[in-house]
Amino acid sequence: MKHNYPLKIIFFGTPEFVLDSLEGLRKIHEITLSLVVSNPDRPVGRGQKLTSPPVVEYCKKNDIPFHQSANINQDQELLQKLADIKADLFLVFAFSHFLSQEILNIPRLGAYNIHTSILPKYRGSSPIHYALLNGDTSTGVSIQKMVKKMDAGDVVHTEECSIDDHDDFLTLSAKLSSLSTKAAAAFINKITTQTLVPIKQDETLVTFAPLIKKEDGLVDFLKMSAQQIYNKYRAYKLWPGVYTRFIDDTIKIIECKPSQKKLAPGEILFEDNLLHVGAQTGCLAISKIQFPNKAAVTINDFINGYKGNRPTSFGVYNENN
Repeated sequence: MKHNYPLKIIFFGTPEFVLDSLEGLRKIHEITLSLVVSNPDRPVGRGQKLTSPPVVEYCKKNDIPFHQSANINQDQELLQKLADIKADLFLVFAFSHFLSQEILNIPRLGAYNIHTSILPKYRGSSPIHYALLNGDTSTGVSIQKMVKKMDAGDVVHTEECSIDDHDDFLTLSAKLSSLSTKAAAAFINKITTQTLVPIKQDETLVTFAPLIKKEDGLVDFLKMSAQQIYNKYRAYKLWPGVYTRFIDDTIKIIECKPSQKKLAPGEILFEDNLLHVGAQTGCLAISKIQFPNKAAVTINDFINGYKGNRPTSFGVYNENN
């Protein structure tokens, strides 16, 4: 299929996470960003100041046309814009809307999604979280042709990266943001050189990564291994965090790492400014905690300010607490 250059691309995305990829696309001479579609402004912070999404702020600074919509499938102004532009390609990345079949049919060369896992593993909204939760040692980025079924289209490009033992949601997100930029450039090169080879996903290998909920941060040292708790801590570093019971209260674990101490489940040991806690198997060393409506404190500061007998065991979080 012969292409007329530059190819007209419409990009759909919202968070800061996608800005590296958007910047990379802007520098590719064979394409032009005809429009960027993002979410509406929303109130942010204590003052509830109306704030544009990072992608929209980027477009304003770089004179890129943009459109904000709360419901792209019902937005008649947007639908008319999409029809008028006659785009060659849609590229979607971290965009919280499902595209209707009507929209998917608009671009001449199709609509493609950048997804932060190696599909068919971790279809859904939380692939980075689940890679960490499951203790995976590698992950990556897939670009797949969009179909009506979520993340089920043919894969046209992948890039892989390692997950280090110390990686958490923030560090792995940074890796995948950079990798997504590389993947997007390689994908555009395949489009322009007409070397795109779609590969069907093996449905027998599909796993899912559904939306994370606040209550998912609950951990129980009597029922979970130290590795499982540490993986939750890594996955939920940004939100919702991990929490448990301690001294008849709910505490959030702000900083922790694996410990080599040998302790029974729920047993604790204060040593070297750390709170070592035994789990079902293994042990964690906690260095910072946060009680409700209080600032986070180091274990050393907590012990220095603690009144009463030093606690000797970790509480258990369950429905009876």
